[in-house]
Amino acid sequence: MPTVRTAPLTVTPLSPHNCKISIILPVYNAEQYLPESIQSLLDQSFSDFEIVIVNDKSTDSSIDIAQKYACIDDRILIIEHIENFGVSQARNTALSAASGEYLVFMDADDISAPERLQAQLDHMQQNDLDVCGSYMQAFGVKSRALHYPLHDFEIRRNLYFYGRTIATPSVMIKRNSLKGIQFNPRYSFGEDYDLWINIALNKTARFGNIPKILVHYRKHEKQASRQLKRMNHTNMIDILHRHLESADQSITKKMIELHYSLLKEKHQLSTSEVQPYRALLDKLASFSETSKSSSEVPLASFYYTLFNKRLNNNLNSWKLYNQLTDGQEHLKSIFILLKSFYA
Repeated sequence: MPTVRTAPLTVTPLSPHNCKISIILPVYNAEQYLPESIQSLLDQSFSDFEIVIVNDKSTDSSIDIAQKYACIDDRILIIEHIENFGVSQARNTALSAASGEYLVFMDADDISAPERLQAQLDHMQQNDLDVCGSYMQAFGVKSRALHYPLHDFEIRRNLYFYGRTIATPSVMIKRNSLKGIQFNPRYSFGEDYDLWINIALNKTARFGNIPKILVHYRKHEKQASRQLKRMNHTNMIDILHRHLESADQSITKKMIELHYSLLKEKHQLSTSEVQPYRALLDKLASFSETSKSSSEVPLASFYYTLFNKRLNNNLNSWKLYNQLTDGQEHLKSIFILLKSFYA
């Protein structure tokens, strides 16, 4: 019989043995996709793992499917929530029960490539990483390759300035890198961004992405809804503000809202906003930089990408770009100015 435990909120490890990798698999009404997801994990070339499935009070046959697989493979452990607590708490329950040195996140409707675990474990050990993601292939209502920045300094800058830049369904993480950090049940959307910012505040933690598709990520119609995008937007502002304000109380929510309106809503920078926005960019840069960042790609080059490709530029943004780069990027700043006139 499979190992099954009901859990309100907290659990103890389900198995006395230690494995190299614990796969965290929250499940809620996933009967249509769960067999393919589980099978992709059982087909891994690396075998020293456990799958910790948390059934978050599904109302379909998800638990029956999970138990069927657990009966034929004792690496599958099942926990049943007595209520539907949501994906954040489901992942936290699995984290509390997991025994692996490394943790892997997986969604119940996604598919892992057979070499995923081995490739990520090798990459993490060879590059001394704490968190490792990969490229993904979206399929379903939309089909496209999803690429992410590869190196720690890129990922950190993108996390603070742009938002998510590491895909949670593709992640492997060292267990001891969490240091007690969990997903925040307060968020039904953006809970993963909260986790990555929390980890990134520790400047010794190292991030990386593998430039290879190791996960097939299923896209659903509701994921593309405007309502969902607005909720994500709102939560990401709240998450970034909450974490940064705790370290620097001069960072206000209004400053973060300005940043996102410039990035996402094509707002144009007004004269009165130039200095407050500069103050925020200086602070975001300070949070994102580590001792290795500046030597790898100068911040001035990053600002060029931000202003040239992400913002809806005008004369005020051109002036700000010049201030931030101290004239180091003079020719590029002229290009940005001309682009703002002819856009």
